[in-house]
Order: sequence, then C-alpha cells, then structure tokens
Amino acid sequence: MPLPKDERVYRVPHEPHNARSDVGSGQSDETLAIQSRDGDVKAFELLARRFENRLYSYALRMTGDRHEAADQAQEVLLRVHQSLDRYDPKRKFAYWLFGIAS
Repeated sequence: MPLPKDERVYRVPHEPHNARSDVGSGQSDETLAIQSRDGDVKAFELLARRFENRLYSYALRMTGDRHEAADQAQEVLLRVHQSLDRYDPKRKFAYWLFGIAS
C-alpha cells in the first residue's frame, strides 16, 4: 500500500510500486548508496524514493497502523542516512536497509 499523499516521507507523484525501481535508472542501489555516503544529497533522495513504499508496506505489516508505519518508515530512512558510513557496498543495499528496518 503506498503512503497516503499527505503522509509521504518524501513527496513524489504517485507511481505504481514497480515503477519505483526505475527511479534514477542506470544507477544501482549500491552505487547510489556510495554516492550518498560521499555527500550526494540527490543520490539519497533517489534511494528514498525507490524504497519509501516498500518500507511503508513493511512497517504497516509490522504495526498494523498507517500513521505508525509512516513514522517508522521515516525513522528507518533517517537511520539509514546516519549509518551510510557503515554500509559495505559488497552487500545488496536492500538487504542492508531492511536489516536496519528489522
């Protein structure tokens, strides 16, 4: 379930879930994570767009509450951003991100 328009962590136009993976196409999640770690704000925004719906859905399954899920998704993105210096690009970014979310 996508975030309700008024609750999105990063406001973006509504797109089908599978279109999110095309955000910043041409660059892998891992490449964007490295660029984000090196201070590229745009790269992190692209990563956040790619994962915002999946994080929200995951949090919603865990909490059963839309508002709590939106808060948790935002918290995970904040923790990911603060932890990028510990990201190992040899690992899939999505696994690392959802490890933080767990």
